[in-house]
Amino acid sequence: MKNRMKQVILSRLKGENIHIFARIIAVADVFDAFFSERVYKKPWSIEKTISWMKEQSGNHFDPSLIDIFLENVDLFVTLYNQYTAEK
Repeated sequence: MKNRMKQVILSRLKGENIHIFARIIAVADVFDAFFSERVYKKPWSIEKTISWMKEQSGNHFDPSLIDIFLENVDLFVTLYNQYTAEK
């Protein structure tokens, strides 16, 4: 019963009904997950990461946020490299 209720609630959350903070976190989280090495996977290249995120624009991601991400991808990579080097 809980799973069905969760599915109903999530099915109603689309587009602008999803809070902007959640839409921003979705972009950042996927970028980090794909671009980072994990114990269970190698990192994707920046080209592969960008390509997949472009493909998912309008489906998994807010297209306007993907546009902003792509306009600033060099900055995101620089910040990523800066903070992962500090670990």
